[in-house]
Amino acid sequence: MYDPKAAIANLERLRALGALGVYGFHDAVDFTPTRVPEGKTCAVVRNYYAHHHGMSIAAVANVVFNGRLREWFHADPVIEAAELLLQEKAPRDIPIINTKKEPESLGKGQEDLLRPEVRVITNPLAKDRETVFLSNGHYAVMLTATGSGYSRWNGQTVARWKSDPTEDRSGTFIFLR
Repeated sequence: MYDPKAAIANLERLRALGALGVYGFHDAVDFTPTRVPEGKTCAVVRNYYAHHHGMSIAAVANVVFNGRLREWFHADPVIEAAELLLQEKAPRDIPIINTKKEPESLGKGQEDLLRPEVRVITNPLAKDRETVFLSNGHYAVMLTATGSGYSRWNGQTVARWKSDPTEDRSGTFIFLR
């Protein structure tokens, strides 16, 4: 919509790489050296996802109808309620804050009074539920040891969570490996 000539040139580059298949463009072209066959510069990921093609069709419809699809999207009350979050800029510098705790025994100097706490939860289902809260006063996030949690902005729920001690199926999930 903003640079149609560059969009067409990009589609031509994808076609030259072999990304155009029988049912349209494949989902991806991988340029990661460790995953590319020897002697090649890229590998086409040969699969199709209907929702990816749907997004392409929606993008074309938005251009043909001069942004009308975008207007309909933002007229939805659910989207309208979250529009401020869509305008939020990602932070450039994020300070790293270590969790501190009191030492088991008294140390000799000031540096021994507070030292970082490292927690490794190897089997979250066998332990008592541990929860971490993080907030800057406006935005708050809660994360449980099993990966679920919620987020709130000025008291308004962004990602819903149901506090049920017998199950952990709703909310936002984060898993690290």
